[in-house]
Amino acid sequence: MKSVIYFPVLMVIIPVVTAVIIIITGRKSKRISHFLATLSVFVVFLMSIFVVLKVYSSGPFGYYPGGWKALWGIEIFFDYIGAYSLVLTFIVFLVLLFSFRYTEKMLDEEKIYLYYGLILLNLAGMIGFVSAGDLFNLFIFMEILSLSAYALTAIAGRKSSEVIAFRYLLLGALSSLVILMAIVFLYSITGALNMKYLALRLAETPYSTVASAAFAFLVAGFSLKGAVFPLHIWLPDA
Repeated sequence: MKSVIYFPVLMVIIPVVTAVIIIITGRKSKRISHFLATLSVFVVFLMSIFVVLKVYSSGPFGYYPGGWKALWGIEIFFDYIGAYSLVLTFIVFLVLLFSFRYTEKMLDEEKIYLYYGLILLNLAGMIGFVSAGDLFNLFIFMEILSLSAYALTAIAGRKSSEVIAFRYLLLGALSSLVILMAIVFLYSITGALNMKYLALRLAETPYSTVASAAFAFLVAGFSLKGAVFPLHIWLPDA
């Protein structure tokens, strides 16, 4: 189906729109919030299956929302790794199925609808992150993913949750700053943010020292954000 190329955009839009609806109206009923969240994630999961099948049958594919091509256009791109990472949608679907009783025990009544909204924003950030074809949008979706994770940590039932979430936010902000500096370095020597063009121009750039520094910053930033040992100090409490 040719329409499958539009699915990645819808897979981000659907959870975001549903999250907004839940946050606006979710105070009225946690059951409605749970139903809307679970339904939207299930729809996204079905779409992800079609995306995986398309990549498996036809190979990697890309799509430019708005029709603007690279270097300036936003590209959504799925290769084999990106497509199979959509198994995340199934995991989130299971989380929502089994967390209905959990939220009753672990969260205050007035925070339950926020949990469902934040889970959806987190999923949208994850999907956007794995499908972004350029570094700018990868960074934007990474921040959506991170901010929703900070908030999810903060609304937990423990009294120390806000302090733990703030510590998590500070280290997350540091990792984001390091990654942003790496992106600035790469753009300064290549003039490109699209990953395919970036790879081609990096192979030709004489500024190997700057490129190496950018690589080191990316490794450090993503290691801190991903809690890779020994940069995992924020993870146990969070």
